[in-house]
Amino acid sequence: MDEAVQLAVTNSPRLAEVLARATAAESSVRALKALAYPSASVLSQYARQNNITEFLIPDGQGGSRVLYPNIANMFKARAELSVPIYSFGRVGSNVAAAEADVNAAHADRRSVEAQVRLDTMRAYWMLATARESARVLVESLSRTDAWVADVKAREAAGV
Repeated sequence: MDEAVQLAVTNSPRLAEVLARATAAESSVRALKALAYPSASVLSQYARQNNITEFLIPDGQGGSRVLYPNIANMFKARAELSVPIYSFGRVGSNVAAAEADVNAAHADRRSVEAQVRLDTMRAYWMLATARESARVLVESLSRTDAWVADVKAREAAGV
C-alpha cells in the first residue's frame, strides 16, 4: 500500500497544479519585493533621415542663412534612474499579501497531498474488500454445491 500511495502522490495532477501555484506565489513575492529597490534604464537610438535640400533664406547682408538644415543622421541617448523614496505602505502591504498567498498555497499543497493519500488508501482497501468478497462468494458457492450434492444423494438413498 505504501508503494501505491507514493505512486499516487508522485503522479497526481492535482498536486502538480497546487505546486505550480505555490511556485507562482513565491515568484510574485520576489517581484513585489523588487519594487522597493531602485531601477535604472538606458536607451539609445539611431535614425537615418531622408536627404532633403537645405532651406536657405537671405540674411539681408548679401548672404544666406540656413533655416532648415539637412541632418541625415540622428542620435539620441537617454538614461533614467528611479528611486522609490516612500511608497506609503503599498510595497509592504503587497508583499505581505503575496506572502499570505504563499502560505495559503503551501496549506493547499498539504491538504491536497493528504486527500490524495486518503483517496489512494480508500481505493486500495475497497479493492482488498472486493477481492475478499469475491473469494467468500466463491467459497459460498462451493459449499452450496456440496450441500445440493448431499441433498441429491439423500434423495437417491431414499432418506
